[in-house]
Amino acid sequence: MNLLFMLGREQLTVRRLESGFPAETPVPERVQRQLRERTECMEACEPAWLSDRRDPLRRMYMALPVLRTVELDKGEQAWLALEFQPAELLASQAASGYEFTLSDAATGMEISAPAARDQAPGWQGWLGAILPGGGVQALFALESGWTLSYRYPAAALLGEMRGAALNSLLLLGCTFLLLALCGLCLLRRFVLPAQRRLRQQADSEAFLRSVFDAAPVALCALRRRDGQMVLENQLARDWLPAAKPNWKSAEWVERVYPRARPLPAGGVGEELLTVDGRHLFASLVPSRYRGEEVLLCALSDISLRKQAEQELERAKQLADAANEAKTAFLAIMSHEIRTPLYGVFGNLELLKHSALDPQQQGYVQAIQNSSATLLGLINDVLDVSRIEAGQLRLEAEPFSLFDLVHETVHGYAASALSKGLWIYACVDPRFCLPVRGDPHKVRQILNNLLSNAVKFTDSGRIVVRCSVFNGENDAGWAAIQVADTGVGIAAADQASLFQPFFQAGEGRGKAGGAGLGLPICLQLAVLMGGDIDVVSEPGLGSSFTLRLPLSPEAGAVAPLLARRLIHVCAPVRELADSLSDWLNALGAQAAVCSAEELPRDGCCVEVCLDGGPRRRANWPGARVWRGGEAARAAAVWVSLYEPAAILHAIVAELDGLAARAPPAWDAAMPGRLELRVLAVEDNEVNRQTLRQQLEMLGCRVRLAADGMDALQQWNARDFDVVLTDINMPRMDGLRLTRAIHEREPGFPVVGTTASNLPQDHNQARAAGMAAVIVKPVDLAGLFQCLGALERSTTRGDLSQPAN
Repeated sequence: MNLLFMLGREQLTVRRLESGFPAETPVPERVQRQLRERTECMEACEPAWLSDRRDPLRRMYMALPVLRTVELDKGEQAWLALEFQPAELLASQAASGYEFTLSDAATGMEISAPAARDQAPGWQGWLGAILPGGGVQALFALESGWTLSYRYPAAALLGEMRGAALNSLLLLGCTFLLLALCGLCLLRRFVLPAQRRLRQQADSEAFLRSVFDAAPVALCALRRRDGQMVLENQLARDWLPAAKPNWKSAEWVERVYPRARPLPAGGVGEELLTVDGRHLFASLVPSRYRGEEVLLCALSDISLRKQAEQELERAKQLADAANEAKTAFLAIMSHEIRTPLYGVFGNLELLKHSALDPQQQGYVQAIQNSSATLLGLINDVLDVSRIEAGQLRLEAEPFSLFDLVHETVHGYAASALSKGLWIYACVDPRFCLPVRGDPHKVRQILNNLLSNAVKFTDSGRIVVRCSVFNGENDAGWAAIQVADTGVGIAAADQASLFQPFFQAGEGRGKAGGAGLGLPICLQLAVLMGGDIDVVSEPGLGSSFTLRLPLSPEAGAVAPLLARRLIHVCAPVRELADSLSDWLNALGAQAAVCSAEELPRDGCCVEVCLDGGPRRRANWPGARVWRGGEAARAAAVWVSLYEPAAILHAIVAELDGLAARAPPAWDAAMPGRLELRVLAVEDNEVNRQTLRQQLEMLGCRVRLAADGMDALQQWNARDFDVVLTDINMPRMDGLRLTRAIHEREPGFPVVGTTASNLPQDHNQARAAGMAAVIVKPVDLAGLFQCLGALERSTTRGDLSQPAN
């Protein structure tokens, strides 16, 4: 509605006091004219209802004169009018559901708008009927005696509040849903896990009890502060009361679980013994149980294991005893066999140097070869026994691999040349520098390999190659290859070649042997940290390669031939290159030349592998001369396998000295010794053999049958050395040595024994013997040992006798 104030007489002036809805058009002229003509209404102060049918807005006016409230000029009229649109007003009032009444008490005029009657009562109607007064009522007093009353039925009120109520209910529902979700989240996040943990803890407790009861070992938990059990199973209740000492105490717990230091992560173990003889093993681990520190103990019955250990120990003792008995048996057999072999070898050697015709010399040589084979078999059997018993020890010392290889090849040169074979060594000159290892074991392996090569090769050559290569972590290794052109080995036999007593092929079996050489070589190589393998083809020969961790020391070979011009000539280019490299390492300017174009200047080293004039079959070598035909007639012949002799001859030739060749080898006379020897030997044959050998070496000899007899004859002024057997009746060599040293400390005593066991040799050295010789003894061995003693005696130094 709009509240209008109209003033005037002929023409009304309209002013809008309140606007309830917009009215863009002015008050219709017909309405104004009707109002001016209503003078009776003005006088009676009655409201006038006016309208204009041509009004497009279909407006209606209710005008009331206001003469009493407004001061007017004479003849003017003043009206207060309500402008409204009946259709919209009724529609809004019907839709709103409330009713109002505007009344004038003075005139009795009343304007009312009833509530809509077509609304279904529904729950709002029932609720409105229940509410007091049937709804909400309000009464307002207006000016000029008018009264405005409102009545809002309960049904309409509730209908109007339906949206807010629904929103409130929705908000309340969302709130309850949110609270329910929060509660569910708390339930699933905290309450249910806590309940599960409680159930799991209860289940774990029950399971722990079940495990404790069902475990096949005794389980218990000891409280740390007082040593009392807080958890145990039936086995613990049965076993622990019988354990001694009483370990269920705070003192025992403090001993095994000290507070000063924590137990290791894996716990500790302790063995217990019960009064009934049961052995228990306790595994102790610190832990916590129900908020207290405990010691968790698991005790197992190890009585059967203890019994098995005792049985195993007894079996080990029996095995050790059997092994020792076997070793002792082999040592005794070796001694018993070597003792008569000494008589055989010694007399054969003496017989060989007597006046015999060639046929008799052949017979003696055949007997010597058979005896040497028998001795080698005995040595191999003893070596196998020592290796199996773990009694073979390495003796690391510096040595020259270059000299060792040449010396070993030299030992087989005569046998090879007698069969028409070429045999030579090609060694890397870096091995002139010392290496550290066990030279005796290396020599033993080379002896076995070269012996087989000579034995199974009928034509061609035997070559020993020695080179340096880098092994793991760039460590220096030595590769020693022994290659031959013999019968070869079939592929089927190579897999079993290093097994004891195995002999490959018929061709190899005819050559003799027990099949122990190669197994011993492999075991010795493994013992020294290396290995050995074979490459062979039947009819083409074999190649055995020994690899050992032998690295030459850092340094350089002494330049003994500084910038000397030397020509090398050999029938094999490989050998010529090897000699040239060795001479160049010594500082020379060596070059390989052919035999057809011999040089006319400098020094020439010619290698003759097929023999030559003025050469014995057992002394192969190289001849050294200066250029020119005249010098060739005066060539110096030296052994190919004696690098020192070759070097001496080269230096003598280059310096213009009278180079004298070493004297020819004479098997009957390795040298002469001017020694007074007291020889002690209980075996009559060996005693006489030893006397003849010593006299052949130039010694003055006195014999004794045993230690007692020797002690009675010995006088420090009459003898230079005592050569005694170690194993003798009445007084053995050890007791004799001690007795002599009590009278004359440091007097040289050399022992002879048929035993090759290290412990026997160690006992001899511990007794004070200067050296030990293994029977059978040959002239060369006697000369080497006693010669070292003679030099020591001459120098007055016996602190380091020769072995």
